[in-house]
Amino acid sequence: RLVEIDFHHKKLNSIIPEDIGDLDKLKILRLHGNELTGEIPENIINLSNLKILKLNSNSLSGSIPENIGTLSNLDSLYLSYNNLTGQIPESITEIDSLTYLALDHNNLSGLIPEHIGSLDSLKFLYLDNNDLEGEIPQSIGNLTNLRRLYLLYNNLSGQIPDSICNIYTANGYFQSMFHWNKLCPPYPECVPP
Repeated sequence: RLVEIDFHHKKLNSIIPEDIGDLDKLKILRLHGNELTGEIPENIINLSNLKILKLNSNSLSGSIPENIGTLSNLDSLYLSYNNLTGQIPESITEIDSLTYLALDHNNLSGLIPEHIGSLDSLKFLYLDNNDLEGEIPQSIGNLTNLRRLYLLYNNLSGQIPDSICNIYTANGYFQSMFHWNKLCPPYPECVPP
């Protein structure tokens, strides 16, 4: 019946228990700002009622669980400031309710998921300070509720898609950062210098 675990900034230095996925009523899991090590348990995807998952600012390694997209009620996913590797799972684009996605300051590689634009509730997307490569997907222009898009400090190449202007048009609060990549000019006129 446990619905919330909140142990942030407690200097915890263990791993996340393998049986965390048994807490199937859990809605909030905040373990950020500790010294947790090891991998994110695969069975965390059993927490189908989870709305907030904050594991940022630890020393977690390994990859993001491939089926993270089964957490269909998730509103906020914070995994930044860890040592995570591997690719961003494509299944992450199936979490329709997601408004906050922070995967920055890790060692993630590969491409930005092609269907990232299906997360149309998203307001904050932080993918900066990783090793992401390839082009920015055209679908990113569908994220018209976005307020922050940080892609700086990666190895992204190609051009910034013109579809990004859809976000600037829809949202006067939108800010984007693309610096320190391998992107080619010309940039869309809507993108500030």
